[in-house]
Amino acid sequence: MSCVINLNQLEQAIVSCGKYHPPVNGELHPDMDALGEIWGRMLFQKEALADLDKVPALIRSVVLRWIEAGDVTTSVVVKPACFKSPRVS
Repeated sequence: MSCVINLNQLEQAIVSCGKYHPPVNGELHPDMDALGEIWGRMLFQKEALADLDKVPALIRSVVLRWIEAGDVTTSVVVKPACFKSPRVS
């Protein structure tokens, strides 16, 4: 069983992150960079879903943190540790 998110969930996580960490002097917060990396990959490859088990651990933890922080309605197929993530900082 994998941990899968859709593009809408990722975009909502990006919005949540942007509210906490808006760009400063044109620079994005590292979390926004990580979210943007998977978002760009999904758009470029025309993928509707992203399997978070197949992305680097750092990106996975950032995505899960912001999904959880933004209280995004999720259709994530949750395995036991899927939503164990650090608090928003």
